Amino acid sequence: MVWTLAWVVAPVIVDTVYKGDTCLGTAVHTSTLGVPATYACADVMFVFDLTGSMGVELSDAQANANAIMDSLKSSIADIRFGVASHSDYPAFYDYCGYSATYGSSGDFAYALDRPLTYDTSLVRASINSLYIRYGGDGPEDYARVLWEMLNDPSIGWRTSCARFVLFWLDNIPHACDLYSPSRPYSYNTGVDPGRDGIAGNSDDILWYPLLRDLRTNGIKTIILVSASYTYFLPAWQYWMGDTLADGIATVRGSAIARQIDSLVGSTALTIDTLRPVVREAAYASWVTFTPPYYTGITLSPPEDTFNFTITFNVPPAAPTGLHTFHIDYYRDAVLADSQLVNLWVFDCTLSYDDPISIKERLKEEGVVIMGNVVLVSDGQYADLYSPDGKRIARLKGGRHELKGKGIFFVRGSNGKILKVMVR
Repeated sequence: MVWTLAWVVAPVIVDTVYKGDTCLGTAVHTSTLGVPATYACADVMFVFDLTGSMGVELSDAQANANAIMDSLKSSIADIRFGVASHSDYPAFYDYCGYSATYGSSGDFAYALDRPLTYDTSLVRASINSLYIRYGGDGPEDYARVLWEMLNDPSIGWRTSCARFVLFWLDNIPHACDLYSPSRPYSYNTGVDPGRDGIAGNSDDILWYPLLRDLRTNGIKTIILVSASYTYFLPAWQYWMGDTLADGIATVRGSAIARQIDSLVGSTALTIDTLRPVVREAAYASWVTFTPPYYTGITLSPPEDTFNFTITFNVPPAAPTGLHTFHIDYYRDAVLADSQLVNLWVFDCTLSYDDPISIKERLKEEGVVIMGNVVLVSDGQYADLYSPDGKRIARLKGGRHELKGKGIFFVRGSNGKILKVMVR
């Protein structure tokens, strides 16, 4: 995999930790992450409101579809496009203080017209096949459509690429919690009943939790408000603000291809959160990061670097041997790069200097390490390993002197692992 949102300077960590009553059981590393101020990989969903007032907007998008995609492709080397559309629920609702017929026969709440693809001719064909429907009241089911951007697996978002939703619209959403006098831009627009189309159950979609979910899942939403309905722009700018969805809301301009290219590019300069996470849950408690994350980042082109101090804290009851796990780095919830950790764990043991102690220990344990010398009890054996876990040799009973600088690991026939450092 080619990482395009960030890269770890040292992709592999190899270290040793001694655990037990007399050892700390810790090791510390510094990891440096390079983060570019541009995107090299992105997925872009074009989403269209097809209610009756959107005819001019749809015609403009259809006329400029190729130019929009060509402009984005010139800026982002690896990019895919998809298409979704909606009008509204074709039903009457009377719930949370609002009653209206949302849509007419032939209207629909959501359709995935084209999953993400590299084939721009298929995307253009899907956009050109769209046509204006009806709608009923003013507000639309924008909450449902954005909820589907998070929950429809057929879209095909990639985990390691930037994700964008470009949404052409001209009104405000249905959602019961949109009426909130304590917030700016409080509207009574009724319920969004969700996929089941039934108001008043757990399937209903709330607006403000949805905005936060878009943000925490790394979907950058760019709202293109119709020039005929600019009085809704301040509300959308509030909802797309950096404390809610962390997206962009603007009026659709005349030079739409350059406008969209510029809007998408501008988002690469800001990062809400840059965070390391241990992939394997069993090892999450072994690792602490300092700082735990960076937030509110504005990058300086061409790239910035960020350092994390990684501390491995091995519990006393951890099995000895090689432990392998991964650290994943997320840029706004999108996987940016990964780091492999090979952590050798050994029991903390006291040293023995006199021959009697050595003989007793050899009899008891089968293997004794003295500097660069490995003593193996008669009738037993020990396997010699490199730091990456490859077996080098099998040592039979007797005295073995290791030559050549480096770190080696010895596993006795009883399964116990010891570390040898040859200087």
